[in-house]
Amino acid sequence: MDNPAIDMRHLDAIADADPYPYWYDDADEPDSNPTLVRTESCDLCIVGGGYTGLWTAIIAKELN
Repeated sequence: MDNPAIDMRHLDAIADADPYPYWYDDADEPDSNPTLVRTESCDLCIVGGGYTGLWTAIIAKELN
């Protein structure tokens, strides 16, 4: 990092960014899930429904 001004330009560019998904601007915002307030246990927990999460679920189903 020879020039800290370069880093500051990047930070200045996102300083007023809203940490909110842009696709909610025109759509109805879904209700949030209730907060987990007790201890849960499971054999397999897949977090996320993207390609990685879906393939993990498929492979787990095939194995069991």
